[in-house]
Amino acid sequence: MNRGYLGDVRDLFKFDLDKDSLLMVYQHSIRQSREQFFSQIKEKLKANLNASPLCIFSGDVAFFFLAKKGKIKEDLLGILKEYSIKYPDLEVI
Repeated sequence: MNRGYLGDVRDLFKFDLDKDSLLMVYQHSIRQSREQFFSQIKEKLKANLNASPLCIFSGDVAFFFLAKKGKIKEDLLGILKEYSIKYPDLEVI
């Protein structure tokens, strides 16, 4: 994730996303451990947005979800956990 991309995500999250919305970021892995790479992206998002994203990934693709409202995040976490049970190849971090 380059600096410009992160800045765009930060601006969308802070200024354009209302409290009842959800922002999803799609990311391909590079040639390194996918768990390590996706954890690094999650930490970069967390540090730059002052929000802890939810992440679900399979293979070399991850989806990061950001919500401003706790209830939306809690509901989404439940949905992602259900998906990871139904589809064992998916991992939630």
